[in-house]
Amino acid sequence: MKPISKSSNQGSVLISVLVIFAVLSTLGMALLGLSTLNYKMKLVTQRQKNAFYLAESALEEAYALISKEVETTIYTIPADGLNPQQWKQQYLTRLNESLVSQLQNHTYANLDDLRLPLPPVVTILSFVPFSSHNETCQILLESNAKFNNVFYKQKARIEIDIPNNPPQAHAINPNSLTRMSYLPQE
Repeated sequence: MKPISKSSNQGSVLISVLVIFAVLSTLGMALLGLSTLNYKMKLVTQRQKNAFYLAESALEEAYALISKEVETTIYTIPADGLNPQQWKQQYLTRLNESLVSQLQNHTYANLDDLRLPLPPVVTILSFVPFSSHNETCQILLESNAKFNNVFYKQKARIEIDIPNNPPQAHAINPNSLTRMSYLPQE
């Protein structure tokens, strides 16, 4: 029998440890990369949500402004002394004149608390006013919002109806005359 020399086994444990360390380091770096990527994706998703909520809140504020204008119009037209047709004509005329200017000149004060560098912008894409043959006023709005370099666009259609019984319009809930629907993204 030949004696086994110590020199033939020297370094094999060291190489095994280095190989295992290299494999574990590679796995650790891959997990770190995945964690970083996951964090960045969550951050972008959160920014997209914030931009979405910002655009939606601007549209909600525009809708509230329109509802308030409808309510003001209903309560400022006298019910006494006017026949239903005259009352209806005053309602149509006042809303047709006031809605566009109200929306164009409105600053979104309720959103100022967020201290945004660029507040959302609501644009009137189309306005179909009341007319003698059109019993519903339709307004198409678009809100553009930016939050941490993420842009979001949201469109909504707002419809306003004429009260069925103008002399009793003061008994009508003005919110029942307006409705808003969000349009799908293009």
